[in-house]
Amino acid sequence: MKARPNMDLCGGCGAPLQQLEVLGVVVRRPCSLCGAKREASRIARLLADAARLVSEHSEVPSRFAGANIGDLSGAPRTAVDDFLARLPDVRALCSERLERGDAFDVRTAAARAVANTAGLAFVGPVGTGKTHALAALLIAAQGRFIAGRLVTISALLESLRATFGGRETEQQWLALYASVPLLGIDDLDKLRATEWSASALFSVVNRRYERELPILITSNASPDQLLARTFAATPDVGVAIVDRLVGMAPQWVRLAGRSRRRPLVASVRIA
Repeated sequence: MKARPNMDLCGGCGAPLQQLEVLGVVVRRPCSLCGAKREASRIARLLADAARLVSEHSEVPSRFAGANIGDLSGAPRTAVDDFLARLPDVRALCSERLERGDAFDVRTAAARAVANTAGLAFVGPVGTGKTHALAALLIAAQGRFIAGRLVTISALLESLRATFGGRETEQQWLALYASVPLLGIDDLDKLRATEWSASALFSVVNRRYERELPILITSNASPDQLLARTFAATPDVGVAIVDRLVGMAPQWVRLAGRSRRRPLVASVRIA
C-alpha cells in the first residue's frame, strides 16, 4: 500500500505550505520557494539568450580573444578604465528589468548606453600593445552586454569591396558598422587612400557621427600625420574624416617602447 503524500508539504522541495481558509474551504498557497526558483531559472535563461545575442553581434580577432584589462598598465589601463566607467552596465539593467517582468531589448539598450560617449584612440609605434588594449576594452564591454567589433581598416574596406557583384550589399555592411554599439578600427594609418576607399571610410565614420555612437581607433600616426601621409592623395575627404574622428575620439593615448614582437623577429633564422 502506497503512503499518501503529506499535503502540507511542497511536493517539489518539501517546504511547508501556507494554508488559507476561503469561504470555509482550506486551500494551500503555491510554494513560494519553488516559485522563486522557477523565476530565477527563467531570468537566467533570458540573460543567457541576451549574452548569446551580444556575442553574435561582437567580433574580436582570435589572436586577441584572451585580452584582459588586467593585462594593461599605465596610461592604457587608465584610459580603458575611464572609458568603461562612463558606460552603464547593460547586463545589470537587463537583469533588473527582467526581474520586474518588463520586456527588454538588449541591442537597443546598448546603443542608448553608449550614445554621446566619447571614443578613444591608441597611437604609437608598432608592437606596443595598441590592438591588445582595444581588444581588452571591447571584451570587457561585451561582459556588460555592450556589443563591439574590432576590424582592421583593410578588412573593413575589403568587406565593402567584396559586395561588388555579390549577394550582400555595401549598404548592409555600412549599416552593420554604423549601428554596432562599439566599433574599433585597427591600423587606421595603413589605409591606402584612394577616392573610393576614402569615401567608403567617410561613410562609416559619418554615419556613426550622426548617430552619436563612439568610435575606437589604433594608429601608428597622429591626426596631423594622418592628414599629411595617409590622406595626402585625398586631402578634402581626409580633412573631413580626421576632423570627425578627433571630435568623436578626443583622447589619443600614446603608447611607447620597443615592439613586443621584436624578440620573435630576432629569433628567426634565415638560412
